[in-house]
Amino acid sequence: MQSSPEAHNTPTPTTIIVPSSRIIQVGGRLSYADVRLFDLFEDFFDDKASAAAAIAPCPRLTASVAAVKAAAAAWLAERPQTPM
Repeated sequence: MQSSPEAHNTPTPTTIIVPSSRIIQVGGRLSYADVRLFDLFEDFFDDKASAAAAIAPCPRLTASVAAVKAAAAAWLAERPQTPM
């Protein structure tokens, strides 16, 4: 006899609601997961245009990649200059 997800009070994908304004993929701030996604879509694939087109229909993913790009640019602009 199989039990249903409702029997165990387990949420199903149709019952999980994620606010569309949330751009961070894991947790409440930029994380390693966001950086890895940025790396995947910005650096891993040779065909950058196709990679960007693939995530274009995914607003949270696109926003996450853009947030990491902006955070990295800001950090590079203000980081301490070292001899190396």
